[in-house]
Amino acid sequence: MQRSVRSDTITATASTLHIHSLTTAITPRRRPS
Repeated sequence: MQRSVRSDTITATASTLHIHSLTTAITPRRRPS
């Protein structure tokens, strides 16, 4: 079960990063820098 949990966590993290990247690309004006 630990392997499944790890895969799920990795997938969730990748999805979050992907969504974050899309959001940043859609709203470039909100860049902190």
